[in-house]
Amino acid sequence: MAKTSLKVDNDFIFSFPKKVLGKENELIPNYIKKHFLDNYTNVQLSDDLFAKRSYPLPRNTNPDSETLYLFEIEFTFAGKKIGGVRYCPGFTEDSKINIKLVDENFGEDEETYYLKFNISADILWDFKSTHYNKFKEFVEKNEATWEESKIYIRFNFRNNFLYLNALKYDEKGNLKEAQEANENNIKYILENTPNIFSLVQNFIPENVPANWQTIKEKNIEFKGNYFKHL
Repeated sequence: MAKTSLKVDNDFIFSFPKKVLGKENELIPNYIKKHFLDNYTNVQLSDDLFAKRSYPLPRNTNPDSETLYLFEIEFTFAGKKIGGVRYCPGFTEDSKINIKLVDENFGEDEETYYLKFNISADILWDFKSTHYNKFKEFVEKNEATWEESKIYIRFNFRNNFLYLNALKYDEKGNLKEAQEANENNIKYILENTPNIFSLVQNFIPENVPANWQTIKEKNIEFKGNYFKHL
């Protein structure tokens, strides 16, 4: 194993979709976005401790002991060809993160609201040699060396499915009766909260899209044998 860390303290642009996934004609109600902005601090990092509590998935969790939202950090490694391989590290319990809303109206277009958050984090995990060899082999098959590979970092808010389960089931594990879908129904709000994400890359394409963010620009610092080239 190789001890690896990611340190960052910067502002990032997050995308909040306006439409329900897979339903182009159905808009996400505004009160779902408002609920997220009012409660985004009620969040926890999706780390090893959370993984241990959520698998196998329990039905009778206590909502008083759970956060509303999870914060995930994922990686994708790619070569020169289209496609990539996804990696979700198991962050250690001593990882730290602090999230602060900077601008809830950074911008919008037809599909998306843009929000700006400050992320201050010191994230730790063991990057196993088996993972490294798998990802290195993948990018080499796609015409790139490990040092040349494209790396995508995805910061992502999502609902906490353990909290949702506490709203769905009673103490005996029986499904509760459905309630009216409105701004007072926390279960409905969380079930319909989209992934709210920010992407950061280690490269700049020829035609730079709006709100493109790079690892270098954001001063994201990696420590670990396999990430020395970043």
